[in-house]
Amino acid sequence: MEVATVRKSWGTSLVSVLLLLLLAGGAFAQEDAGGGFLYGDVTIVPLTGNIFRCSGNITSTTGEYYQHACFNLHLFDVNGKTVDTFMFCLDRFEGNSTRSFQIDFTNVLKNYSYKIEFLTAN
Repeated sequence: MEVATVRKSWGTSLVSVLLLLLLAGGAFAQEDAGGGFLYGDVTIVPLTGNIFRCSGNITSTTGEYYQHACFNLHLFDVNGKTVDTFMFCLDRFEGNSTRSFQIDFTNVLKNYSYKIEFLTAN
């Protein structure tokens, strides 16, 4: 009886570890924004009517310090055509660090995709 309990616990632990690794892999999945930046953990939620909030993280993969780093949030329709672009900037971006961002925007599309692109820095 003790051997069966040990095997069951070991099997449960293995499944738990695999599930944790899958979840962690999804949490660390990031896409290239260009210019040495990655973006991830992006969520877009409706606030009221046609106003939405986009939030997420941007990671600098360079050791450079930026006083301002600006990005474009591009929205695409279901055919891949750009329907709108919104700019946002992050102040004092340390090299090799991650910063959170949030931008509110107006959108009339129900189905869309997005991409964040590094625009400029100084």
